[in-house]
Amino acid sequence: MRHSERRSKRYAILAMRRVKEVNGFEGSGPESTKARYQKLCQSFPVMVRQSGLMQSLAFSAAKAEKDEGLPQAHQRILGDVAAILNESEDELLEAVQKADAPGYMRQTEAVLEAWVYFKRFSKSLLDVEEE
Repeated sequence: MRHSERRSKRYAILAMRRVKEVNGFEGSGPESTKARYQKLCQSFPVMVRQSGLMQSLAFSAAKAEKDEGLPQAHQRILGDVAAILNESEDELLEAVQKADAPGYMRQTEAVLEAWVYFKRFSKSLLDVEEE
């Protein structure tokens, strides 16, 4: 098995496990953490492409600290990215911020490559009521 195939398999397994865990969160309505997480999974790669990985993480970090906007969903996104990059959640922002240009590009590529699976599994596995 080639390195890229192993990496893709690792990302698929990671995404499936982490998305399945979100099904344990309370509620399934359109305002639930699960529904907000599902929406964030769909929009996160667009944010990364438009604003960059660091800006997207900073946005979720700011939202995770607020009472409104379902901070648990944003915290989960940060945890997902930390898992993809093999970083601790506490050190994620610093690790991305301190990366040199080639390192930052590798981090961004890894997140976008893995996020294909997060998008797919969030749509297929999450028990969310449609609006």
